[in-house]
Amino acid sequence: MLSHHTEAKHKGAKRANAHTLILLTEKELDHFYGQQSLSRIFPDPRLYTWVKGSTERELEAIIQDVQPEIILGAWSTPRLPIINGKPPASIYCHICGSVRHQVDKRHLELGMKVTNWGNTVAKTVAESAIMLALAALRNVGYHTNSLHYEKGWRDPKSPPQKSFIGAKIGIHGMGQVGASLAKFLQPYEAEISAYDPYAEPSAFLENNVRRVADIDELFHTSEVFFECCALTPETVGVVDRRRIQMLPVDAVFINVGRGELVDEFALANAISERRLRAGLDVYQTEPLPEDSPLRGLRGMIGTPHLGGNNVKSHRNAGVLALKNIDAYLSQAPLTNEITIEQYERMT
Repeated sequence: MLSHHTEAKHKGAKRANAHTLILLTEKELDHFYGQQSLSRIFPDPRLYTWVKGSTERELEAIIQDVQPEIILGAWSTPRLPIINGKPPASIYCHICGSVRHQVDKRHLELGMKVTNWGNTVAKTVAESAIMLALAALRNVGYHTNSLHYEKGWRDPKSPPQKSFIGAKIGIHGMGQVGASLAKFLQPYEAEISAYDPYAEPSAFLENNVRRVADIDELFHTSEVFFECCALTPETVGVVDRRRIQMLPVDAVFINVGRGELVDEFALANAISERRLRAGLDVYQTEPLPEDSPLRGLRGMIGTPHLGGNNVKSHRNAGVLALKNIDAYLSQAPLTNEITIEQYERMT
């Protein structure tokens, strides 16, 4: 594991004594770094302060006392303050994905550098999306219920078995997850189309994806539809009842983006009427309420927001955050540095 703050390793002498404020719970520390102690990751105890949990109000006082140059955080990290018109540190290395709960746009405008795990888990989420789609196409929900709970064999009520091969596939959102998904789908010789008004043309060309200019066209033509776009004020409820009805009969709808993108009641009705099949990893309310209309639907394959939850990818994310600390100290380029434009599109 990296052991940063070693003076011989870094060219920036003025940063040799940079102090790091670590805002991770014990569970997060173990999750991203395994059984390693902080003393192995940060050999000099004088150069870091570990706070296992704090409120926003407590954090401001801690920062004023510690005066960190670097902050390392994750899911539990409270929103970072702006103190006397200045950011709380020169750089915030976020081990996880979205930083919207920890960072304001103002932090970036004031010059604080911010990094996150970037595409460290994008492939894992894309892999999960494919798993959900294949399970829906092959009626795993029906057959699991029949084998385990009804002591039966083939469920005669299940829809026809379907496949990716030669299918018309739509991807809404060509960010890191959508692009990874498009790469993974190439061997299936499917017709892949995508809609993303913000993505660069190269995201489509490099992945052999047809770019559509109208999101409604994507709904009309997709036999398998992957929802991967970010949640913004413009995309809340983008998958509404009207668009759900646009999908071809017996299409498969997969959501690994955010639950708030979808009208869940309209989707549940379409699944219960056997108009659609679905695979969901994200929901409007999490944990999913016991009385959710999505529960108990054989035509829906569900996982409890675990698309990016993979031991290897999360350990890689932990290492990446430390590499970015080392890069900052040695005045080298950062990996996955977040721009204001990226921040504004972030969920």
